[in-house]
Amino acid sequence: MDEIYTEGGISIKLLPVKRSIVNLKNGHIDFHIPYIPNPRIPEGNLPYTFASEPVVDVAFVLYTRPEIKMSSMDNLEKIKHCDFKRR
Repeated sequence: MDEIYTEGGISIKLLPVKRSIVNLKNGHIDFHIPYIPNPRIPEGNLPYTFASEPVVDVAFVLYTRPEIKMSSMDNLEKIKHCDFKRR
Protein backbone atom coordinates (compact mmCIF):
# COMPACT_ATOMS: atom_id res chain seq x y z
CA MET A 1 0.00 0.00 0.00
CA ASP A 2 2.85 2.40 0.76
CA GLU A 3 4.12 2.08 -2.83
CA ILE A 4 0.68 3.07 -4.20
CA TYR A 5 -0.29 5.83 -1.76
CA THR A 6 2.71 8.11 -1.49
CA GLU A 7 0.92 11.27 -0.27
CA GLY A 8 1.01 10.22 3.39
CA GLY A 9 0.48 7.23 5.61
CA ILE A 10 -2.47 4.94 6.15
CA SER A 11 -2.88 3.09 9.42
CA ILE A 12 -5.31 0.19 9.55
CA LYS A 13 -7.42 -0.15 12.69
CA LEU A 14 -10.17 -2.59 13.50
CA LEU A 15 -12.99 -0.67 15.21
CA PRO A 16 -16.68 -1.28 15.85
CA VAL A 17 -18.62 0.11 12.88
CA LYS A 18 -20.54 2.69 14.91
CA ARG A 19 -17.35 4.08 16.49
CA SER A 20 -15.63 4.24 13.12
CA ILE A 21 -18.56 6.15 11.57
CA VAL A 22 -18.61 8.57 14.54
CA ASN A 23 -14.84 9.08 14.16
CA LEU A 24 -15.38 9.79 10.46
CA LYS A 25 -18.15 12.32 11.13
CA ASN A 26 -16.06 14.03 13.83
CA GLY A 27 -12.98 14.28 11.59
CA HIS A 28 -10.82 11.92 13.67
CA ILE A 29 -10.31 9.66 10.65
CA ASP A 30 -10.34 10.40 6.91
CA PHE A 31 -12.13 7.29 5.65
CA HIS A 32 -13.90 4.12 6.73
CA ILE A 33 -13.94 0.79 4.87
CA PRO A 34 -16.26 -0.93 4.12
CA TYR A 35 -19.24 1.38 3.92
CA ILE A 36 -22.52 -0.23 2.96
CA PRO A 37 -25.04 2.43 1.85
CA ASN A 38 -28.43 2.32 3.54
CA PRO A 39 -31.07 2.59 0.78
CA ARG A 40 -33.48 4.19 3.29
CA ILE A 41 -31.20 7.19 3.86
CA PRO A 42 -30.78 9.58 0.90
CA GLU A 43 -27.13 10.12 0.01
CA GLY A 44 -27.57 13.90 0.32
CA ASN A 45 -28.54 13.53 4.01
CA LEU A 46 -25.25 11.89 4.97
CA PRO A 47 -22.54 13.94 6.72
CA TYR A 48 -19.93 12.30 4.46
CA THR A 49 -19.56 11.01 0.91
CA PHE A 50 -18.69 7.58 -0.31
CA ALA A 51 -17.07 6.14 -3.41
CA SER A 52 -19.37 5.59 -6.36
CA GLU A 53 -17.26 2.63 -7.50
CA PRO A 54 -16.36 -0.47 -5.47
CA VAL A 55 -12.99 -0.34 -3.73
CA VAL A 56 -13.02 -3.85 -2.25
CA ASP A 57 -15.29 -6.90 -2.25
CA VAL A 58 -16.99 -7.49 1.10
CA ALA A 59 -18.05 -10.98 2.14
CA PHE A 60 -21.03 -11.36 4.43
CA VAL A 61 -21.35 -14.54 6.45
CA LEU A 62 -24.49 -15.78 8.18
CA TYR A 63 -23.78 -17.45 11.51
CA THR A 64 -26.44 -19.75 12.94
CA ARG A 65 -26.87 -22.02 15.92
CA PRO A 66 -25.69 -25.59 15.19
CA GLU A 67 -29.24 -27.00 15.15
CA ILE A 68 -30.26 -24.63 12.34
CA LYS A 69 -29.59 -26.47 9.09
CA MET A 70 -29.41 -24.20 6.08
CA SER A 71 -28.51 -25.64 2.73
CA SER A 72 -29.17 -22.35 0.96
CA MET A 73 -30.30 -18.79 1.58
CA ASP A 74 -33.75 -19.81 0.30
CA ASN A 75 -34.64 -20.91 3.85
CA LEU A 76 -33.85 -17.54 5.40
CA GLU A 77 -37.49 -16.45 5.75
CA LYS A 78 -38.23 -19.59 7.81
CA ILE A 79 -35.83 -18.81 10.66
CA LYS A 80 -36.15 -16.28 13.45
CA HIS A 81 -33.95 -13.27 12.96
CA CYS A 82 -32.86 -10.38 15.10
CA ASP A 83 -33.91 -6.82 14.48
CA PHE A 84 -31.34 -4.21 15.38
CA LYS A 85 -33.20 -1.32 16.94
CA ARG A 86 -31.77 1.93 18.21
CA ARG A 87 -31.57 2.19 21.97
